[in-house]
Amino acid sequence: MEQQRVVGERHLKLLLRRKGRRYEAMCFNALEREAPERDAHFTKIRAAYRLAVNEFNGLKNVQINVEHFE
Repeated sequence: MEQQRVVGERHLKLLLRRKGRRYEAMCFNALEREAPERDAHFTKIRAAYRLAVNEFNGLKNVQINVEHFE
């Protein structure tokens, strides 16, 4: 994980990297459940996720929704 930031007071937006490619991901309600420290820096994580379609301002994109990470 390269980056994480709080979005909407309780969600985490993550910037992930695998094999040189970057991926944006969301971890909804992460701050309401047990989650790693928000300011912690991780070089490697394991994640359970699902793919979803994010529609914003009329544009549709594939989005990674992280269910759990450690």
